Amino acid sequence: MEILQIICCLNVEESYIRITNHFKNQPYICFEEFITDIDELKNKSLYKKWDYSVVDKKLSWREEAEKIFNKNNIKIIYFDDDYQKVIESIKDKIPKELEDNIDKISGSSRGFQKPREIRYIEKAVERKVYTGIENKLIIVSSLTRCAGATTITLCLAKYCSDLNILSSVVEPPISTPTIFNCIGIGERLENVEDEQDNFYSYPHEISYGNRIKNKAEYVFDNIVWVVPDDRKKAIENWGYNQMLQLIH
Repeated sequence: MEILQIICCLNVEESYIRITNHFKNQPYICFEEFITDIDELKNKSLYKKWDYSVVDKKLSWREEAEKIFNKNNIKIIYFDDDYQKVIESIKDKIPKELEDNIDKISGSSRGFQKPREIRYIEKAVERKVYTGIENKLIIVSSLTRCAGATTITLCLAKYCSDLNILSSVVEPPISTPTIFNCIGIGERLENVEDEQDNFYSYPHEISYGNRIKNKAEYVFDNIVWVVPDDRKKAIENWGYNQMLQLIH
């Protein structure tokens, strides 16, 4: 079975996550890990072979990347902030005879009871990629302050992220919420121009009684962060019904 090998050279890791997550249940496509600079690309191109590359038109080292891909006959798919267009371009590269199988796999993946493991063999090196896992709600709490509940939560989320499993971290606005500042979301928003002041604080919207937006979650490092915005006023009233809304 032919597997398409694709490398993404993008400005922001969140763009890489958004594109690759669209194909996470499709075993006919294998994405290279997020590339951070031209030196990393040069090193990997010495011993790896890709069929296609996704290149951000705003990439500062785009011309150097293009030279490497053209030299190695790797076709380029350009990304210009249009996610739908680049996703459709990748879909067009999948052999037509495999499309029906992909649809079947995508449809059946929702009912997984156990993690499904797909193995790719590349130059005698085996890579394990987990593409499905049953839904689990894990509650981490502590009886006293500074007992380590936040640390354990972040470690579990990072472990799932390293296995390529998209997980969510949900922090209720009780006591003193810490995750927003602990992982530096505020600093990230200031450093990424397109995301500045666009953080959607689900706990605050629920406490205000507002209608909740769909797909407004903040995602980075393959983790969905549903946590209170520490820049806003602390939430005083929070109960059982609000907690159910936040989890769902």
